[in-house]
Amino acid sequence: MNAPEVRFKDFTEDWKVNKLSSVMSFNNGINAEKDSYGHGRKFINALDILNNNFIKYNDIIGSVSVSVSVSGFRKS
Repeated sequence: MNAPEVRFKDFTEDWKVNKLSSVMSFNNGINAEKDSYGHGRKFINALDILNNNFIKYNDIIGSVSVSVSVSGFRKS
């Protein structure tokens, strides 16, 4: 069985290994007009990573509104 010693209550299934890219997309920067920032899709910038041990969704303050082709976002 591929399971850790510490388990969530009622979770008995084996763990599945998934690539992070199967649940989110990664881009190396976005070039957008300054009006596009401050609203739209959340994004994590380099300082978020350097200044935090971990990142929670609600703590991400950066956001940008760009087209799907610019963002690289894909629907699963």
